[in-house]
Amino acid sequence: MQAPYAPTAGEGTSASSPAEAPQPGRERLPTFVAIDEQSFRVLLRDEQVWNAAIEVLMRNYNLTTIDRASGLVTTEWDSFYLNQSVYRNKVSLRVTRLSYGSCQLSIVNNVEVLRDGSAAAAGTIGPIWLPSRDEAQEARRIVRNIALLLKQSPPLVPAKLAKSQRTR
Repeated sequence: MQAPYAPTAGEGTSASSPAEAPQPGRERLPTFVAIDEQSFRVLLRDEQVWNAAIEVLMRNYNLTTIDRASGLVTTEWDSFYLNQSVYRNKVSLRVTRLSYGSCQLSIVNNVEVLRDGSAAAAGTIGPIWLPSRDEAQEARRIVRNIALLLKQSPPLVPAKLAKSQRTR
C-alpha cells in the first residue's frame, strides 16, 4: 500500500470549482460527500474527476480498462502484505455525470486474502484466495487522493456512515 498522495506545487486542475473560493459570510460546501461506502456525490465536473481518478490510479496500479464513454476504470489484481497475511485487490471505479457541475464517483475494491485451502475444503490442496474486507481502507485512500489532487477537502462522511464503517 502506498502512502497518501500529496500533490506538489502546480499539480491538480486549474479550473475553479464552487468550493474553492467561499463567499464572505457563507460556509464552504463540501465537494465530496459520501452517499454510502462505495459512492460519493462530487460537486465538480465529471471531466475533472475522471482525469484525477486516472492520475491517482496510474500511480499505484496497472489499469486494464479505461472507457471514458462509460466512465469505467478497472485495475489488474495487485498483491500486498498486511497483518501477517497476503492480500490482493482489484479496483473498479466509475464516474457518472449528474449535471454540468456534479457527478457521482463509485468505487469498488474487491479484496481477497490468501489462505491454505487444504484445511478449508476437503479435496482442495494448496493456497486459495478467499473474499476479505478492505482492511487497509484502500477505496477510502483512493477517493481521498482524488480530492487532494483536485485541491479539495477530504470526503465528508456522515457520522452514521462513518460509525458503521468502524464497527465492521
